[in-house]
Amino acid sequence: MKKNAVQNVIIHNSDNINSDILADKIADFHCSIIAQRINSCNLTTDEKILVINKILKNLKVSSN
Repeated sequence: MKKNAVQNVIIHNSDNINSDILADKIADFHCSIIAQRINSCNLTTDEKILVINKILKNLKVSSN
């Protein structure tokens, strides 16, 4: 059986795009992926909190 593969990508650019709205959508997407990954692991609540705190710490370091 053949695997699904991307055959074509079309990028639509708009001059009227609001970058804040786009950034919010991307941030929400990343948050949902992180939440799914954390919830799919067999971690305790304390371990999940440690993972989230480490992510936040890394974000603060990379933003400086």
